[in-house]
Amino acid sequence: MIKIIDAVNKGGDMNIKKTGKGMIFRRYNNKRKESRHVFSATFEYKVLNNGKRNPGNRPLKGVSLNVSKSGLCMYTRGPIEEGQKLIITKSDLPVSSDTAVVKWIRKVNNELYKTGLMFIDSVDGEMDSA
Repeated sequence: MIKIIDAVNKGGDMNIKKTGKGMIFRRYNNKRKESRHVFSATFEYKVLNNGKRNPGNRPLKGVSLNVSKSGLCMYTRGPIEEGQKLIITKSDLPVSSDTAVVKWIRKVNNELYKTGLMFIDSVDGEMDSA
């Protein structure tokens, strides 16, 4: 239970305060354009090289936390740079685009990073599959 509370607190969306009468949940203002939906799924993605698909780039694994029409929050085992583009290669995610840009990243612990993605229409100059 503590790990879940810590993960939620680090996410910046909710503040949980323990009191003698239980816990108080307080929502922060949400800047998202669309509502997000909890959706946990493992998927594969590739980090793009200068915005282009890189055939030699091996797939990495991510785990989604929530998804909306315009973006996705996920856990990764390693950091991805803010502004980096990536392509989702294998997933059951209910998303309309397979290409995204990293909007933010937060280190959870030595191995785990929480990452926010914004979907984009396509990779410039690249329309074929990865």
